[in-house]
Amino acid sequence: VMGFKTSYEMLAVKGDPVTEKCDLKGYKLDASGRRLLERQAEDWVTYSPSHSPMNTKTTERVRLMLPDPSKMGEDQDGEKLKFMTARWMQIEPAYDAFKKGQDIPVNGMALAAWPGVSPEQAEVLRQCGIRTVEEVRDLQEGQMDKVRLPNMR
Repeated sequence: VMGFKTSYEMLAVKGDPVTEKCDLKGYKLDASGRRLLERQAEDWVTYSPSHSPMNTKTTERVRLMLPDPSKMGEDQDGEKLKFMTARWMQIEPAYDAFKKGQDIPVNGMALAAWPGVSPEQAEVLRQCGIRTVEEVRDLQEGQMDKVRLPNMR
């Protein structure tokens, strides 16, 4: 997980079809038949695979990352649900920390605690998406070339 952010967007408001005027998808309608929009908080996550934190970054709405068996449709053998559940298990601890206003937990030794780099070098590594000593250890040749530090090897 690279990080989280919150944006505020105009989104349709869910309603109660029994007591309110709603469309077929359950969103409230105004007197002219248009969906009611309301400014709502939208959380976003940026993540990447551990083997390529600098080259591959994906940013997605958190609410769309949550595994929901009722929305899987014709999911053959539950593969999509398994994938979404495994991905969410990696993201959830960091998201919980973000919502509580805490730092995102890292798996391994934090760069700040490593005497092998200065604070300035640690900042350069963090800008490349590297947060732990173990992630430095696991860098591939092509990734090392992209880190702007002298004598990276």
